Amino acid sequence: MDPINGLSQITQILRQKLSEHTKTQKKSGSSGSHASTSDKRAEKPSIQEIERKIAERIKALSDEELRGKKGSQIFVETVIAWEFGEQLLADPDFADFASDVVKTLHEHPDVKDKLGKMLTSLQRG
Repeated sequence: MDPINGLSQITQILRQKLSEHTKTQKKSGSSGSHASTSDKRAEKPSIQEIERKIAERIKALSDEELRGKKGSQIFVETVIAWEFGEQLLADPDFADFASDVVKTLHEHPDVKDKLGKMLTSLQRG
């Protein structure tokens, strides 16, 4: 699997989950720091830089950790911060949100398999 194609497909799922999360936050009256996302997009690193960042973070993981939730968590956190802005990392609900995204990804065997293959490819360089 081409890592960039896999990243695009999985980013689509992340966008959907973030949209759902944002709607839930608005309904509950919670105020996050989502407003400046468009400002951060101008400074967004290239997809190749993100691939290198993910590869660095997953380098020391075992195969089991890589294909399990640990590798997926690293991927999700990195891609969300890249796609929607680093300010999301400071959101108190971010860890739970990222875990929910990982759970959703792992509920779909084909997506989980593609993610695992992509992470393995990134780890091996």
